[in-house]
Amino acid sequence: MYASVSRNLGEGLGSLWVPYYTALDPQFHEQLPLTFWLQGLAFRLFGDHLAVERAYSVLAGGFTLLFVAMLWRSTARDRRYGWLPVLFWLLLRRSRGAS
Repeated sequence: MYASVSRNLGEGLGSLWVPYYTALDPQFHEQLPLTFWLQGLAFRLFGDHLAVERAYSVLAGGFTLLFVAMLWRSTARDRRYGWLPVLFWLLLRRSRGAS
């Protein structure tokens, strides 16, 4: 569903503040629009392929993990354990994906 909204933005349907989903349900306001805009830009630059969607997901997940580790290291007293919240986040994602 989210890739469809991003693909529509990449094709020029809708806008950043009013994303377009389908003709029956044209406006989509379920998530933050920046994500759709960034993924729509990727679709516009590299074409409408499953590989573009997968690469975007891997990059977005990688940046999220990096920011979680950086935030932990900037606030924790012991910086050696910056990998710990990343591990917890990955375990949570894995358990939600398995169900």
